[in-house]
Amino acid sequence: MAGSTTGTRWLAGQVARLTGDILAWETLDGTLLHSLRMQGLRVRLPGTAIDIQALNLRWRPILLATGVVQVDAFTADGIRIALSESGETDSPSSPFDPAALDLPVTVNLEALALRDIELFVGNSPPRPIDSINLAARLHDHQLALEQLQVLAPEGGFTARGNIAPTEAMPLDLFLHWSWRLPDQRQLAGEFEISGNATELAMEHR
Repeated sequence: MAGSTTGTRWLAGQVARLTGDILAWETLDGTLLHSLRMQGLRVRLPGTAIDIQALNLRWRPILLATGVVQVDAFTADGIRIALSESGETDSPSSPFDPAALDLPVTVNLEALALRDIELFVGNSPPRPIDSINLAARLHDHQLALEQLQVLAPEGGFTARGNIAPTEAMPLDLFLHWSWRLPDQRQLAGEFEISGNATELAMEHR
């Protein structure tokens, strides 16, 4: 069923029916067993609204039997995220546990690309982000960040390195950044970060 467009649409329709107003879309093509394309995706959660003009996924679920999640490409264009402002104080959340990222499978994310992003918070002007690109691999208790690139109209950064998703969270990261000031001056630099959650060494140049 998931190998045909008709079957995939039926399964997606069941998900939409179960989630009610949380999830909706305009069109869906492709199959869950190879590539999936969606237009006009809408996600509604308390205090959060997400709209995506176009979403594309190419992956190889047949490799799940070997313990591998293989995502060849995940792209989303025309992303609008609206967060409501609330005077209520959020209840205390549990501390972040990096071990939660240590999955019992290998994850290969060859290419993730999010483009044309706008973030709205309350009535504040939108905060644009041109693109976010990511290539990463999680294997044998090690997260290899092959590339993380975030670009905005004023500048951005590119990072690469390795992080172990354990309580100590040892890491080794390299980051290059640049930013244009309101007076058009351009700033840039590089960071090298190494250490763990309790002791970090940072060099900037």
